[in-house]
Amino acid sequence: MDKRQLLRQPVLAFAALMLASVCVSSVQAGPIGFVESNGIAYVYPAGSETRLNVNGSQAVFANDRIELASGSLVLNLNGGGSVAFSGPSAAILGAASERLDLELSHGAFTYSLPAGARNLNVRTSDAVISSRDLDPSEAGVIRSGAIERLSSGGLRTHARSGSLQVIDRDGTEHVLGAGQGISIDGAEIQSLSSDDAEADDTRRVEPAPRPRSIS
Repeated sequence: MDKRQLLRQPVLAFAALMLASVCVSSVQAGPIGFVESNGIAYVYPAGSETRLNVNGSQAVFANDRIELASGSLVLNLNGGGSVAFSGPSAAILGAASERLDLELSHGAFTYSLPAGARNLNVRTSDAVISSRDLDPSEAGVIRSGAIERLSSGGLRTHARSGSLQVIDRDGTEHVLGAGQGISIDGAEIQSLSSDDAEADDTRRVEPAPRPRSIS
């Protein structure tokens, strides 16, 4: 092997590494999913105060902010699952490889996450809520429930199926099984019954069909 071939090998290896990095970045920069609304809704792209009207199916990306003034808005997630907001609501979206991070400013939503879909991690000033399989026996269970940010800044949440892990501002962990709920408003923490969960269903928004990809 001559010197030119020896010099060419590191260059080719570096080029391959750079190409792989670009490909990974492209995947990471892809949309979290697509939103659809039957009301008045906007998307604020990350780092921008310019708002985009939600007309038809609108792609959303990590760190975008969504605002729903009225009606309903459904976020259909890439990889499966949906989050359905009822207005007025506002949230900032984030994403990691295995979860959807959501910072709920105000409002309410329901979620439906089939087996294999990414986990849901919700943050408010009073708690961190994680929808994930907490028990090996729940593997394959469709996770669904509702989360509402109260006008006082507190929250109400119910697990309809699957489990929810709620960590309050003091670091105390509350594990909710199917049919269980909790209300956290500052230092006041209250368990909620299944009747309360049924009452909360009046705010529920049914997820819309997942948009078809356009080739």
